[in-house]
Amino acid sequence: TAKKYPYTTIQSGWFWPVMNSYNEPTVDGGGWDAHCGKAPLYYDLDNISPLLRKHHENYFKRVGSVEPDKIGLDFFNGGKLIYPSSRVQLNTPVGGSGLWPINEYCASTVPGLFAAGASCATMTSGARYGGMGMGLSGGMVTGTRAAKGALDYIRSLGDTDTTVTEDTLDRARMNVRAPMDRRGGFEPAWVTQVLQGLMVPYYVLVIKNEERLQATLTLVEFIQEHLVPLMKANNPHEWRMAHETRNMVLNAEMQLRSSLFRTESRGSHFREDYPLRQDPEWLAWTILKDNGGKMDFRKEPIPERQWPDLSRPYEERYPTALPLE
Repeated sequence: TAKKYPYTTIQSGWFWPVMNSYNEPTVDGGGWDAHCGKAPLYYDLDNISPLLRKHHENYFKRVGSVEPDKIGLDFFNGGKLIYPSSRVQLNTPVGGSGLWPINEYCASTVPGLFAAGASCATMTSGARYGGMGMGLSGGMVTGTRAAKGALDYIRSLGDTDTTVTEDTLDRARMNVRAPMDRRGGFEPAWVTQVLQGLMVPYYVLVIKNEERLQATLTLVEFIQEHLVPLMKANNPHEWRMAHETRNMVLNAEMQLRSSLFRTESRGSHFREDYPLRQDPEWLAWTILKDNGGKMDFRKEPIPERQWPDLSRPYEERYPTALPLE
């Protein structure tokens, strides 16, 4: 598949040409090549273009960069460098998931709750990450707007009685203190390790299909129902980790259910059983909402001004190759 496309349309790690063990350019970050047994993957410095070489040479001279020349390390002397397995991916979104803002001040549907940074679904990069270093920019903008929104919300309350009942406080205390009060149970670090062992492998995180997603979801549901309620903390550090792990498990469930809901491939989401982009059916965002403890899903159509030109052939609308295209 990759041979049909020039380097400029193939997503490779950090803009380096990435080659598989058959000396072929990888498709979209290498996840599919690894899936097909063509790992290990390599940064191919022999084939880097003069333009990319100049770009990276200037990059490494910038103040605040790693500046490898100071320790005598030259990335540009040719050859191949192994491509870390941790970078086998189809790219990742920035500002593409999190709480859905209902206004320009990053307010959520929960009164008084505002989101910023990666927690706010701003869609700053569309369906996939557009380049390095954009997260901080989005975080500064949404952080400023969320702060203003929160301040205006507090001012709008005026003399409203916001007294919290003692019963509500007792329930909150019990929920927060539960891991520290529990005498036995599961350590949060172990629960996190189990969760990562399910979610991180490329065949769940990167190359998805219904059977593997559903199998992983079944195990994540078990963690949610059985392990999370029995986590214990021996110290303040584990206390914090217990609550973080609980949130991670919920996030994993949301990711899996969203991936099952979206029956197409687009951006950083690739379904092996639905490998093509489906226009205009899936020119939409996926919205999750809590409904009595159950996740409800709906599509939020993106504005038509952001649609590709549907009169053009598929290959012209989407010149970057996804696997199986």
